[in-house]
Amino acid sequence: MVDQVLIGYNVEVDNESSRGLLGIAATQKPSSGHTKFVFLYFTELNGQDQARNRVYRYEWNQENQTLVNATMLLDLPAEPGPGHNGGKIEADRNGNLYAVIGDLNRGGQLQNTRQDSAAADDTSVIIRITENGSAVRDNPFFKSTNERIQKYYAYGIRNSFGLAIDPISGLLWDTENGPTAYDEMNIVYPGFNSGWKKIMGPLSRSNLEKADLEEELTFLMVQNMLTLYLAGRIRLRLRTLNFLIRKHLDLNMHTIFLLETLTTAIYTISN
Repeated sequence: MVDQVLIGYNVEVDNESSRGLLGIAATQKPSSGHTKFVFLYFTELNGQDQARNRVYRYEWNQENQTLVNATMLLDLPAEPGPGHNGGKIEADRNGNLYAVIGDLNRGGQLQNTRQDSAAADDTSVIIRITENGSAVRDNPFFKSTNERIQKYYAYGIRNSFGLAIDPISGLLWDTENGPTAYDEMNIVYPGFNSGWKKIMGPLSRSNLEKADLEEELTFLMVQNMLTLYLAGRIRLRLRTLNFLIRKHLDLNMHTIFLLETLTTAIYTISN
């Protein structure tokens, strides 16, 4: 069925390890009563040596039972891999698309490594975009000056094979794969940091002591409050905002998100 649908596009899919055709979703095209968009997430060979995880949007041709008018919406890494590609995609009631990608066996700021390291490299994240591939305007990091970060909805994810949207509440859920055990199921709020590589599953399974965990929880609380404030989801008094910024500095928070959050918050106070 897949070969028949994709005929004419000469798609070269890399199926090494957990690469391959990894996700599919469909939405109704706006201003049309019958045309549907179909989205595919797959690992595409880009030349002989390089692979990329990509999300394409197609239009479904009902008459010919084929996918037409391919448009690439996301061009994501696949190296070093070859595992932890994620690949699940899900559309919400507004036609926005969520796509998850794992850490690809990398270790950077998106994996909660605070020292200078790879920052916005499109790994360990859930991305939220419109059907045209642009960042959704109420994304938690939409005010970032980095266009990649504008598309991020959550981060700190080791790998995931499951996304689902609650049809009643509209909340996003994910499943996450632990290294050997203790997989997780989480409600994913905007700006969610799932904690990898700092923690996965119970505290007893991590290298964190209680004091370390308290600092990490404070770290997440400060980040989430500033993120929600800048997204216009909560209101903060000036005194509270000043306190959060000082706490931000005290904890030496060096992730790309927090640095940008701090810069924007300071600008907000000074203006």
